[in-house]
Amino acid sequence: MSSLIRVMLTTTLLVACAVATNPVATPIRSAATPVASTSRADFDCAFRTFDDLIDSFNRADQTRLAALLGSAAFGLSGQSYSVPSDAVAALVARNRAGERWTLLSFDVNGRGWHGGIDFGWRLRRSAPDLPGESVDYAGKGVLDCPEERFRILFIG
Repeated sequence: MSSLIRVMLTTTLLVACAVATNPVATPIRSAATPVASTSRADFDCAFRTFDDLIDSFNRADQTRLAALLGSAAFGLSGQSYSVPSDAVAALVARNRAGERWTLLSFDVNGRGWHGGIDFGWRLRRSAPDLPGESVDYAGKGVLDCPEERFRILFIG
């Protein structure tokens, strides 16, 4: 066999092996697309509830924040709150300090063993007293739908 044919066969074999061992990367799922195990109704309710939280925080709407947090396990900046009125007061104080929130991404992971909807999020907190005036946080939580209230939510 000529050396040229040998080189061509070896190159073809190496390329075939490289393709077989390096699977094609799957595209990142859009945050607006629910995962297969999540109903459209659950996804829409969870997104609407989280969006409502951000809007209520940015407007310092104490009544709506209290309704959303109800009896949730809630934490903000490393502080846990077991009394809803304390959680709302902390959020309103951050709002009055100039803090605003922007949702960067949101995903719903379906209903957990507890019956609530598990979700994940990325959030940008902007305020004059934060490092660089904004900090991005990621987290998880649990909420109830169709009630549109949180069970668990911790924001860095």
